[in-house]
Amino acid sequence: MFAEVSQVSYINGRAVSWWQHVEMMGLMGRIGPMKPISSIRPISPIVADANIGKPGLFLKFDLAACCCSSYSAAPLHQIPLANTDKTGRTRFSRRDRFWLSAAGIGLLGLLAVAAVLQPSPLGYGTHQQLGLPPCTFSLLFGRPCPTCGMTTAWAHLVRGQWHDACRANAGGVLLGLLAMVAAPWLLGSAIRGDWLGIRPDGRVAAWIFVVVLLVTLIDWAIRLLAR
Repeated sequence: MFAEVSQVSYINGRAVSWWQHVEMMGLMGRIGPMKPISSIRPISPIVADANIGKPGLFLKFDLAACCCSSYSAAPLHQIPLANTDKTGRTRFSRRDRFWLSAAGIGLLGLLAVAAVLQPSPLGYGTHQQLGLPPCTFSLLFGRPCPTCGMTTAWAHLVRGQWHDACRANAGGVLLGLLAMVAAPWLLGSAIRGDWLGIRPDGRVAAWIFVVVLLVTLIDWAIRLLAR
């Protein structure tokens, strides 16, 4: 069975030429002998799914084969691909938008809490203003842990006190900057229904994680040596 694809610029990120012939195998488990188009009688339109009629990519099919005596090929039909726009990019579902919005609002909430807290003059312990206990690592070993000072760093960062923020915890500064960038990006993507500007990349995310981890550990070592 063959079909002709038209009016499609991209499918799954790959360019598709106009009137490209695509071989379609396995319809109804078996494909009968090929017949010329003139010998195929049309049947009623085929409804692809519940999304028919919605804006999206359309594949234009001219089927030229039948499976058995009880099946005939359909004439030209337009079948939309679900959750796609006119450029072939996948649109977010309502569930995806919900989680992106939740993540963006969560980050904004953390930044708002940091703005309410007063940075501790010790450079750590600001989280105790929320009723949280002191750092267990610090109580046991008498030394700060790698994450000590991150809340203080965020409290300085949202006030524009870059120097004090870096002294409290350099890794926390990087995380705070990432939160400031990611929050509006996530919310904008949720509203738009597609990634805003750049698309997430696993390799880039892995490199960001490694950089933040290394900066945090190096900063921790420097703070330990300075004591």
